[in-house]
Amino acid sequence: MRISSPIITEYFERTAKDNPNPAIRWGKGNILSWQALYTKARHLAQYLVHERDISPGECVAICMERSPEFLVAAYAVLLAGGVYFPVDAKTPVARLASMLTTARCRLAFCSEAQTGTLLKAGMGLELILQEQLHEIERLHSDGATAESLPPVVAADPAYLIFTSGSTGAPKGVLVNHGAFINRLAWHQAHSAMTAVDIILQRTALTFDVSLWELFLPTLNGGSHYLLQPRFESFPKAVAAALESEGITLVHFVPSLLKPVLQELHSIPSSSLAALRKVYVSGESLSASLVQQFQQQFGMRCLLTNLYGPTEAAIDVSYYDCLEPAPAAIPIGQPLTGCDLYIVDPETRTLKDEGAIGEIAIGGICLAEGYYNRPDLTGEAFIVHPQLGERIYLTGDLGWYQEGRGFFCQGRKDTQVKLRGLRIELGEIEHHLLSHPAVTEAVACVVEDDAAEQWLVAAIVGSAPLDPQALRQYLAAQMPVYMLPARYWQTGQLPRSSSGKLDRKTIAATMRAQFFSEMVA
Repeated sequence: MRISSPIITEYFERTAKDNPNPAIRWGKGNILSWQALYTKARHLAQYLVHERDISPGECVAICMERSPEFLVAAYAVLLAGGVYFPVDAKTPVARLASMLTTARCRLAFCSEAQTGTLLKAGMGLELILQEQLHEIERLHSDGATAESLPPVVAADPAYLIFTSGSTGAPKGVLVNHGAFINRLAWHQAHSAMTAVDIILQRTALTFDVSLWELFLPTLNGGSHYLLQPRFESFPKAVAAALESEGITLVHFVPSLLKPVLQELHSIPSSSLAALRKVYVSGESLSASLVQQFQQQFGMRCLLTNLYGPTEAAIDVSYYDCLEPAPAAIPIGQPLTGCDLYIVDPETRTLKDEGAIGEIAIGGICLAEGYYNRPDLTGEAFIVHPQLGERIYLTGDLGWYQEGRGFFCQGRKDTQVKLRGLRIELGEIEHHLLSHPAVTEAVACVVEDDAAEQWLVAAIVGSAPLDPQALRQYLAAQMPVYMLPARYWQTGQLPRSSSGKLDRKTIAATMRAQFFSEMVA
């Protein structure tokens, strides 16, 4: 079954019309109504179309921290027929330049403090300052709503999100309005969100989960509470927001949910009475964490496990933890508008029930592909000969079990997810090997004695390397979340009988030496 719905801009117009209810909440009692949000966004969209000549389908970067102004800019870009393209000013300049070039971006929203970084990264980039938005809105308030805006349809591109790339360059994933609204419509049906609900918006704005946190209320007139910037990974701050702001829906990666539950132990259950749905994704969900959640909340608050890649409109499957946790937590059943298959990693033939293979995705949820990268698009997005439909090959391994749905079990390549962030180990290795003194490099994830996961790297060098200097070298090329926490320099890396690097042995060796020979 396929969902046929208005696109996000149409929902926005319907929800906001003469609606004085809060759309955005932040700080201590600050609110912006739906009507005010729409008026501001509409005026700014007119400015983009009529004075900045934004073309339909053109990418517009938004480089601002979590704020009401960010949402005004995001809605304005969509109303103007542009492509919403969030970027982070903390991204290394070379990487940011690659993203802006791939996106063919000529216009960006930013704060005054971020202008230096953006101008270094984008040659000739035109900037609209956050500090100027109020004046722009004021100047375009008279008669602006009567001016026309370009029509937008489901096949038009809606947003562009970049992911890690194994060749050293990030990949831009372009998703159209039809796929985007399909995802939001499923979440609306599942959450039964209404105008009284409040989502905690805490996911980093450059990651795809933030998309449903930001835009789901558009379908129902609920609101977001914007967590203070840079507090999103602090369990105490997140727990305090859940207690004080009447949050009803929230998302976590499992590794953050665990310490947040510990913080919530000291909060009276009556103070969390509004919380009714918790979603997790981005990492494997353990049975022990499900048990801990159910012990604290019982069944009055539903925990739902989501699964999906950026290439398929955020999520493609779900599993509601309604019963005592099984030994292995499924990724569950496909969302409406999504199809899941298990295929042979080599031949791509369909696998039988219970057989392990590569998870493949079909349906309306699929992205257009990798923006301006037809070579990469052709490798991952194919027309399956048996199915006769376009599918995306995820690289994830899994299997299907009747009655319980799909399960995910690791990767067939070197991609990992760490604390909910997707990382191509090959990209880290690519940048390590670009260092003139590094001759071999392997990146991997290991667990410490407390089952905490760490990103680490083993290297062979032509000379002794200072770990801090190496970290600084990588920091100029990759975001902080991709920097190894430990570096182990050795004279020779283990290899298999075929001569290939023995990654399992390397990882086991690094795990054994994590607290001894490895240096921070």
